[in-house]
Amino acid sequence: MDQYTATMLETPWVFVDTNVFIQYNFNFSEQSSLGILGDYAEDGVLHLVLTDITEREVRRNLRQRVDDSRQAVNAFRDDAGVLKNLHDPRFGMLVGPKPNYDEINQQLLAQWTTYLQRTAVTVVPVDGSRTTEVFERYFGGLPPFGGKGKKDEFPDAFALLTLEEWLLKENGPRGRMYVISADGPVREYCANHAQFVPVEKLKDLLVLSALQVENQAKIVALQHWLEQEPPGLELRIRKAFALLGFSLDQFDGDVEWVTPLEVNVDDAHIIAVDETEANAVLTATISFNAEVSYPDPAGMHYDRETGETHNFYENLQRSLRRETQLEFEVQFRHPTTLGAEVAIDVIGIQALADQDVLVALEEDEY
Repeated sequence: MDQYTATMLETPWVFVDTNVFIQYNFNFSEQSSLGILGDYAEDGVLHLVLTDITEREVRRNLRQRVDDSRQAVNAFRDDAGVLKNLHDPRFGMLVGPKPNYDEINQQLLAQWTTYLQRTAVTVVPVDGSRTTEVFERYFGGLPPFGGKGKKDEFPDAFALLTLEEWLLKENGPRGRMYVISADGPVREYCANHAQFVPVEKLKDLLVLSALQVENQAKIVALQHWLEQEPPGLELRIRKAFALLGFSLDQFDGDVEWVTPLEVNVDDAHIIAVDETEANAVLTATISFNAEVSYPDPAGMHYDRETGETHNFYENLQRSLRRETQLEFEVQFRHPTTLGAEVAIDVIGIQALADQDVLVALEEDEY
């Protein structure tokens, strides 16, 4: 179905699950998807609603990300001390003075606080009056709990039941709210409750929001133009792809080098437009060569006394061709006339990847 079939928002109320903030790497900058969501809230197109549990979850995840970063940087510093002899500024915090992680933590939490204030988010205290229902759903394996009734989904259950009560109180029985979540059981719960409109991708709501403030024909024209891959777009995608991290999947090895081969734009979603610039989320399929190294399984030996595994052979080297599909946030200046020959003027581009791209080995490759 055409992404522009629905052109009107069903409701201005929007709840954003914690996993969405994680997916977008807590990037609240002006041209990011979360930043654009904030713009629509600031302009009154949308009204963001969180529960106090969700707000605290975001803070906890931010602190955890800082701690994970601290451990990763310290591990690198322990193994790479010789790089200090190069006096190369590119290594920055990795070999220079140790960063102050308390200050980093405070800066990131301050960005979150500023975002909440800028968007005038309504934070709803969790209502504990329906605790019995939450536990019934947990033991029954019902949404928003998965089939196994995961304990870490309790915050979702309390948040959704609290939002139901809040909607009924504030907007009556016809009150509705978008719930943006990458969690399948959460969306399943919402699909079975008339108050909620489940949305898996933030970009889908941003597309609808853009249609509230901009001409639909202009948005559709920009979308089709981007999908034709105007000159300069492929190169910018290649450069953004090369900046990502890459890891071997299920193997203790290294991805030494990655070379993008082919780039195909699958679709484009215009999420914001003004007189001279626009923002889009592109989905692109990228094929690439990965130079990898990993221990030879034939040379692996497990020492029962020490509990350690030793490799007595040299690492195997492989050149693998793989394919992945990624989303990219793109900010660009839009020309007054569009066509296949018109080059794109990209202002900024980044991949929406909060983790490394995994390179998997086929069974016949190890």
